[in-house]
Amino acid sequence: MKFRIFYAPEVFRTWEKVLILTSDGKLYCEYLFKFELNKIEKTGLNYETFAPKDFNWGKGVEGNRGIAFSNYQDCEQELTWDEYSNLRPGQLLSGYKPNDINRHLRWVSRYLKTIGLSPSDWDKEMYNKFIVN
Repeated sequence: MKFRIFYAPEVFRTWEKVLILTSDGKLYCEYLFKFELNKIEKTGLNYETFAPKDFNWGKGVEGNRGIAFSNYQDCEQELTWDEYSNLRPGQLLSGYKPNDINRHLRWVSRYLKTIGLSPSDWDKEMYNKFIVN
């Protein structure tokens, strides 16, 4: 099995998110919401045709202005493993404790291990396919 990494930058007062898509069609994300761990899980996605713009998030989330009636955070780019490893927290997240930053952004290696993958399973071929086209 292989995986791809995606990034949704911060928007409004919502921290950025990192998402993993595995070749079995599962999109997964861990993030903190009000400092509690939450997850996004979608299945049945087409691994070979999925592009960052295919995912957005937020509808139904309750914030300080009420419940969001539409998706407001877009997945904007695919990352290489090195880009993910060197990812710095955005402006909003950078003001929080290192432990919170790690829980929000640095969960990927632990998740990969739980599903039997490692960084070497990052799909360079799929990344290059989308970057070239």
